[in-house]
Amino acid sequence: MILYWVLRVLLRAIFLGLVRVRVEGAGHLPRKGGVVLCSNHISWLDPLLLGALLPRRLFYMTKVEAFASPAASAVLRTVGAFPVHRHRGDRRALRHALDLLESGRIVTVFPEGTRSRDGRLGRAEPGAALLAAWSGKPIVPVAISGRYGPGRLTLRCGAPFELRLPEGRKPSSAELHAIAEDQIMGAVRALLEEPRAGRGSRVAMGRA
Repeated sequence: MILYWVLRVLLRAIFLGLVRVRVEGAGHLPRKGGVVLCSNHISWLDPLLLGALLPRRLFYMTKVEAFASPAASAVLRTVGAFPVHRHRGDRRALRHALDLLESGRIVTVFPEGTRSRDGRLGRAEPGAALLAAWSGKPIVPVAISGRYGPGRLTLRCGAPFELRLPEGRKPSSAELHAIAEDQIMGAVRALLEEPRAGRGSRVAMGRA
């Protein structure tokens, strides 16, 4: 835990002091309770950016390939990442994510499943919609825009919302794909298209 806070303070200083990231809407993140945080994905630095600048501790579903080396695995687990096998039903990762949400934690998902090479939004995988549907927890959309350079990057959070789901039954796989694309990626897309706000919001060193 000590290493986590040391890394957080260091990364926060880098992102705010050197990269000068503009943060907007951080106050939308609920102060407590389980949340499915859904962000677009433009760089391998995105999880570090979110974890350093948002006011609660985050946990991440991260592709299992990233845990290949012992050193990488140790760092990833320190900052709250846990492995998931992409593009297939990983019940163990899903169960862990649901347990975290039930205990009042924030689980971060990049719905596209991989980084965008050109900055454009890709198609959403159904995982984030599945988590929100099964847990009943709200989603907070996040948009990262610009480039990783001094004064070029903006992190924008939107208001939390609950998915609109079919009544009286579980959604099918096809419906989850559509829900993830229309509702979740639609909210992220709207944040990316918003005009730049006048001022960045304050960010705080909150605890989960």
